[in-house]
Amino acid sequence: MDKDVIKHDNALSSWITLRVARDGVTTTVLRLETDLSLDAQDVNYQKGSVDSLIAAAVAYVEDHPHINTIEIEPIHQGRLEVTSLGD
Repeated sequence: MDKDVIKHDNALSSWITLRVARDGVTTTVLRLETDLSLDAQDVNYQKGSVDSLIAAAVAYVEDHPHINTIEIEPIHQGRLEVTSLGD
């Protein structure tokens, strides 16, 4: 499996996946997970970094014409709390 196909500081992981519609039509998708906010209204939004990540993904797709679309998803990082371990 192609894993981490995009080399970019804000691409935490990336891979190629297949989407199958109800009618059986398939779409090849480049999926990326990022640590960036993708909401332009967010105070943490970094337009230059988002644009750079998009440019890296588009460049990859240009070299791999079998890929139909790109999906970029932010990783929702939060504090994990352990309430119990074992029995």
